[in-house]
Parts: sequence; structure tokens; C-alpha cells
Amino acid sequence: MLLSDIKGIKTKRLEILNNSGIYTPVDLISFFPKRYIDLNKLSDIKTANEGDDVLILAKTDEDVKVSYIRKNMNIVKAKFIYDNLNVYVTYFNQPYMAKNIVKGKYYYISGKLKRKGGLTVANPTLYPFTGDTLPIPVYTKIKGLPQSTLVSAIDTVLSSVHLNGYIPPSLTAKYGLSEINSAYARVHHPTSMDEVLQAKRTVSIEYLNYMISVYALVRKSNTAQKKRVYNASKSQFYNFIKSLPFVLTTDQQKTVENIISDLNGEGCNRLVQGDVGCGKTAVAMCAIYYAYLSGYQSVFMAPTEVLAFQHYKTAISYLEKYGVKVVFLSGSLKKSERILTLERIANGEADVVVGTHALFSDDVSFQNLALVITDEQQRFGVKQRSALENKTKDADVVAMTATPIPRTLALTLYGELQVSTIKTMPKNKASIKTRFIPKEKEEGMWKYVKDKAESGEQTYVVCPAIEEDEDGEITSVSQIYKKASAILGDNVGVIHGQLKEETKNRIMKKFAEGEIKVLVATTVIEVGIDVKNATTMIIYNADRFGLSQLHQLRGRVGRGEKESYCFVLSDNESSVTKERISYFCSCSDGFELSEYDFSMRGGGDFLGTAQHGGSGEFSFDADGIRTAKAISDELLADENYRKIIGSTVTDNRFEYFKDITLN
Repeated sequence: MLLSDIKGIKTKRLEILNNSGIYTPVDLISFFPKRYIDLNKLSDIKTANEGDDVLILAKTDEDVKVSYIRKNMNIVKAKFIYDNLNVYVTYFNQPYMAKNIVKGKYYYISGKLKRKGGLTVANPTLYPFTGDTLPIPVYTKIKGLPQSTLVSAIDTVLSSVHLNGYIPPSLTAKYGLSEINSAYARVHHPTSMDEVLQAKRTVSIEYLNYMISVYALVRKSNTAQKKRVYNASKSQFYNFIKSLPFVLTTDQQKTVENIISDLNGEGCNRLVQGDVGCGKTAVAMCAIYYAYLSGYQSVFMAPTEVLAFQHYKTAISYLEKYGVKVVFLSGSLKKSERILTLERIANGEADVVVGTHALFSDDVSFQNLALVITDEQQRFGVKQRSALENKTKDADVVAMTATPIPRTLALTLYGELQVSTIKTMPKNKASIKTRFIPKEKEEGMWKYVKDKAESGEQTYVVCPAIEEDEDGEITSVSQIYKKASAILGDNVGVIHGQLKEETKNRIMKKFAEGEIKVLVATTVIEVGIDVKNATTMIIYNADRFGLSQLHQLRGRVGRGEKESYCFVLSDNESSVTKERISYFCSCSDGFELSEYDFSMRGGGDFLGTAQHGGSGEFSFDADGIRTAKAISDELLADENYRKIIGSTVTDNRFEYFKDITLN
């Protein structure tokens, strides 16, 4: 079954789904609701705080009013009575809502409460009262795709396909899980909130069990029967370290020693984690040079072309003076350049290859590849890393991440994988002060940005969305770009995921070279190049991001020696949000933040699954992770299961369902 087989999904809507990360029927049914409205839990509006999500059941006995403020600006306003209080419902630039509210009819009203100027729920979702109290799923809006079409398409897939997971019925029963098809159906059509929790637990454990099993087999295949011998000259290697333009920190030195020990032992399969700016790249260069001295090729892979090119320039500055030949490979290379680069890699003339996903291509072959290093490893799928590692036998692997992984998650997911943690920071690392900016001080913040631009310093501004949403609750890139341009003129650039790679690279290059003073962006800049002159980071709607992601964004500044600031803004005044943002502002330790975020939000963010399907449905608490690990251990003891899972690795496929059949 293809998405195009679904009624109502033709060329344009198919493109919209693809742009949202939905390519297959399984992707579609994995687009889980972002939340549910429990009709059995009406809010006590008298005690609710500003910014709280509330649910009321009320009716209006008055005509709905539509006010036209100016051209292209109107407000729909209706007065409802709830718990003997007047509650006003307002919609901005949605005049059609006046016809959707029928006087004298009861509605469930779901939205955020505002207390200023009276009790108001702005741009809420309305559900006519029918007497039914089943939970109502609420999906992330996909621009250009009606919710009714999305729900209908999901229901079509649910009724048309049968999923066969890897967890057999015996273990499903043993660990209190549901049957996988039933779980998917209940996620989208639950009869109770308890059913939602059980269904999502089942799907998450099915997925995580597969992930853990694949990692275990990759580790086993990489370390089995190691034949490669590293015979680097110790004196040459230590002279290289002594000649570095800085002294390695204690943690950097220990990590280098661990990697060398791995290479000389049973093999290297190590995760190196540490905050942005802790010096992971320097560690990578040491490992690459050790492999070079032993006569082997290395690969250094990054998730974006801009970051990969920065690593390429760093590798040249560190290594070429010692005779190491470094080449760069990306999708944007001209055909003639690519052919020449591929020849140099294949005949062994290139000692180090730095690049992007282009390294996965079938036409890339190596003469003597030994060491594979991936930066921001969580941004590459298991199948992608395997595709690269399978280009050589028993590759030694170093995976690096600036997103510290909670200890519980790291130990369970990676099992026997060795983990090095770099916590000590270089002495000249600039401090970053984090401040929450209330609405009334936003204009003052922009004056600060303008002053900094005039003095030559640069600013990142991050927004969670490219365009404004219908509810007007999200500050968008387009909105802030207009605002910033009005203040700073041509000194403002904009970058987001919908731009072509070539365009993004050009804009980032301009920012890096100081031609652009303010860069307005989505989180595409989360993994980016070092711009030492960037001293200010502004994050709008900070409540929309996990703390580790906020910390990663904050790490884009403070790369030089100038004091830097991170300003966070949020209109969400719920107590939970305030507590999270306050903790972020007070804590600069990425490891502490990761533990806090894991305890509050689960593990989806750290596994790269929080945005799977666009709605963040996979989230793993400690119990779920332990359960998935226990199931994996039992299944991996079965030779047939190992063969099935192993085939998905060697074939470079990533399918956490054994089979998908039509009903």
C-alpha cells in the first residue's frame, strides 16, 4: 500500500505529507496526536492560572460579535457562562467562526486561559456537546492539509494494513503489553486516557526494543574477530599532541587515551559526549592522526554541509602540516570535483575524508578505511551509520554528541558501548549568561541587539516555526524577520529547513564572515559552525523546546572569548513551564539539564525520536527503557531472532516491523 492509494491523497497533498516527514503508511499512523482532551475532566476556572490549558462546557445566550479593527484584522468574540462566570472566547482573523458558534448550544471549549481584562480563552478548539465523553485526539496541524483529511487517511491505513512486530505474543503478555495493531488503533481512537497510556507504552517499547537490539548486533559485529593492528609511533603521536595550540583538558586527555586503548585492544566502539565547546573535535583529530600513523584511512562525518566543511578546515589546519591528506565530500560538489575526490579516496591517496550523508553513496569506496567518526551521532539513523561502517570490515567507531545523554538511557540503550564524558571546559571558554525576557522588556532586548550589531557583534534569533499558525500562539521566523529587518535593515538574514541546501550554506557563510549581523532561524542552526563573533542567542517560545535542545542552541554563542548572553521568551505562564525555564536559566551544566529533562519529559528527545512523524509520540521513561532492554536480551538469546534483526542491519534497512501486510 502506498500513500497515494489513499482517497484524498494526491500529488499536492502527498508532497505536503512528505515535507512533514511522512512517506509511508506506517509513518502516517505513527503521526500520533500531540495531546488528548479528556472530556471527563472539566477545569476549575476559579483556581486556574494564567496560561493554563483549560476545558469548560458552556453555552452562549448572546449573538456572536465580529469586530473589524482595520484592513485584514478582525476579532470574533462570544460570551459564554461557565460556573456562574463570564468567559469570553475570541478568534483573530477567523470570521467564519462566528457561524460555527450557535446561540443556545453547548460546546466543549479547550484552550489557554488569559485573566487580564477578564476571563478569556483565545483561539480555542470547540467541540459540540453530544453526550459522548471519549477522549478527543488533537493532532499537530499540517499546513495545507485539513484535519479531516488527515484523520480519514489515518483511519484508512489502520483498517487496511496489519503490522507484525518483533515482540512475540508470549513476551507481550509477560511484560503487560498490548497487541501492536490494537495499540496503534487505540492511540488514534481511545476509549479512555488509561488506554492511551497503555497503547503508547506498547508502541514505544516495540520501537525501542528494536533500537536496542540493532545497537547490540552492530556492536557485536564490529568487535568480533578483530584483525586490524594499529602500530603508530608513540613518540610521533605524543609530539603531535604536544604541538597542539592548546593544552588538552584532563577529560580530553583521558578520552584520547581511552580511544587509543580501544584501538589497540578488541576494537573501538565509543560514544564521546560533552557540551558544545568542550573540545570533542580536538579529540577526534588526535584519533584520526593515530589511525594515519598506523597506515589507515579515517572518515569524519557531520549532519550538515556547513558543519562538515568547518571540520574539513579544522582537519587541514591540524593535520596537513604532518603530511596527512584531507579531502571533502558533499552533495554540492561539482561532478568533476566529485569524480577526482572519489578516485583519491579509492586509491588511498586521501587519508581523511570529511563529509556529509554523501559518504553513504554506493560509489564511495575506500582502500583501507579503519576509523569512522560521526559528529552529532543522534542525527544519523542506525541504517545510515551502518551503511558507512559496512564499507569496511570491523570498523572502529567513535560517535560524538553535544547533547548529553542521561545515565539511565545511555547505560540501557548502549549497553556495553564505552562512554567517555568531557566535562572540563577549555580555560578561555567565554561565559554565557541566560536571562528570561518578559513581554514588556522585549523592545529593550531588541535595542540591545541593535547596539551589539553596531559594535560588530552578532545575534542568532530562533523561532519554533517558519510561518505563523492559525492560533497565533507561535512566534514565527517570518514574523521576527520582518521585525528585525525594520530595526536593522539589510543586516538581517533568514534560514530554515525549507530552503535549498545551497541557499542555507550561502547564508551561513555570510553570517560566519560577518556580512549578516542578525540571523533569524529555526532550529536548523542547532548544529552549526563556530561563529566566534556571535555573542547573543534569542529563543522565542522557549516552552516549545526540550531543555537539552535549549542548551544546544545556547551553545551556539560564547564560542570566542567575549561574554555572551542567551535570552529566552515565552508567553506560557503555567507553573510547570515557569519552573522549567527558571531551571534552564539557572543551570549551565548540560548533564544536569539532561537528567532533569529526562525525568520530566522522557527519553524521546535524546534518541532522536521526539519528532518522529512530526508529533513527538515516542517518549521513554526509565521503566519503559528497562522493559525494552529486558525483552531485547531475551530475544537476542534466540538465534532466529538475531538473524531477522541482523538482516535489517546488513541490508541497510531500518524497519521496526518484520512485516506489513494488507488486510
